[in-house]
Amino acid sequence: MKSLAKNSLFNVIYKCSSVVFPLIMAAYVARILSPDGVGRVASAQNIVTYFTILAALGLPTYGTKSISATKNRDELSKTFGELFVINAISTTFSWIAYYVIVLSMPYFEAQRPLYMVTGLLILFNYINVDWFYQGKEEFRYIMLRSLIMRVVSLIAVFVFVKTAEDYIVYALILSLSKVGNYIFNVVHIGKYIDYPFKNLNLYHHIKPVLILLAASLAIEVYTLADTTMLSIMCGERSVGFYSSAMRGIAVARMLITSIVGVFLPRLSYLYANGNEDQFNVLVNKGYKILLYLTIPAAVGIFIVANDLTLMLYGEQFLPSAVTTRIFSLSIITVGFSNFIGYQILVTIKKEKLMFYSTLLGAGVNVLLNYFLIRTYAHNGAAIASVITEFCVTCLQIHFVKDVVKTQISRHFMFSLILSNVTMILCVCVTEYLISNLFLRLVASVLVGVATYFLMTILTKNELSRETMGCFLRK
Repeated sequence: MKSLAKNSLFNVIYKCSSVVFPLIMAAYVARILSPDGVGRVASAQNIVTYFTILAALGLPTYGTKSISATKNRDELSKTFGELFVINAISTTFSWIAYYVIVLSMPYFEAQRPLYMVTGLLILFNYINVDWFYQGKEEFRYIMLRSLIMRVVSLIAVFVFVKTAEDYIVYALILSLSKVGNYIFNVVHIGKYIDYPFKNLNLYHHIKPVLILLAASLAIEVYTLADTTMLSIMCGERSVGFYSSAMRGIAVARMLITSIVGVFLPRLSYLYANGNEDQFNVLVNKGYKILLYLTIPAAVGIFIVANDLTLMLYGEQFLPSAVTTRIFSLSIITVGFSNFIGYQILVTIKKEKLMFYSTLLGAGVNVLLNYFLIRTYAHNGAAIASVITEFCVTCLQIHFVKDVVKTQISRHFMFSLILSNVTMILCVCVTEYLISNLFLRLVASVLVGVATYFLMTILTKNELSRETMGCFLRK
């Protein structure tokens, strides 16, 4: 068994790089392409995502779980072969459907080259086997591979994206950076499995994969419907504001979900072996970590949203600052819905319940978007997203209340409340005292993090004490 702490660290670096590097790109590209160009690329990527979800089926989650449960090399090779063939079949149907639609529908005619290059992600999904490495807990490899490709793609953006007309080049670089990861995966995988695959049985995978696909589609409806409906109802400029706000929030989301994102293989192992006590301990550990991180992250981003927007994108993107503040509220709910839905419910083989919760979310989101986008544009889409995530999280908590015995003490919650209130006061004072934008933003972040962590230590928060103890031992 690999160390959960090390896996969490590698996964944090991996997830953060998947947001931080694009964020650096976005800060540069926003000043080159303007809100219209950024919105154009975001709209194309939004459409492509629907088809990549279809191509991947439910394999990102189901594949991780299945690979982690294998006991020897022969079983691993067989399981991988079965899932690889299923992925190949679904990918074939998906990319054919995508390119037929793009080439035949008048809606795509004006930006057809853009949609062709973003569609490369669907075409190369044949060799997208990240779920295999997640299941093997190879988070160090995933981190190193991804960092290499992101550094290369960042340099490419700086070199080749120079004018507002280079938005297609920008989209191509983004697509090829992910394709590069897929190629690394295939080259590296011979270390773990044997060829050719023998005695494959695809049938027993179909039902859980399709259930997870349905859940994934439902989730994507309420995460992608915002952008799709914004593009149709308000135009690409609003999409540019919306997607820019999302990038800032995505950093916090990725950081937090990646810390508990490595729990799935271990949870699957404990549950499969009937170790309910340790399973419950690990789940509660995940709950505490989420509370410890999501609340201050949401509060902090809400306070510094204006400065963050100006620093990253410039004054022309200032309308997205309000959108960022609205989105900050979803950091808490997204962290919990991701952990409960994709880790706990999948582990206990209740994928249908996850599907029901996300189906509800999809319906609520589309309905709210229809009314709110008309009046509030990108801010309306953000409000719809926050309300939707809250509804989904509440339903999923209800689904697992009989399986997981929540053990979070009053002292733990008191420590978090007092630490967050203190952090708010210190950050607000810092914002008031410093006039320079860059210094104010940096100082606010440092003061906020330091104040929060110090207060959790002073109030004897168990997670802070455990972290400090581990650090001192090292």
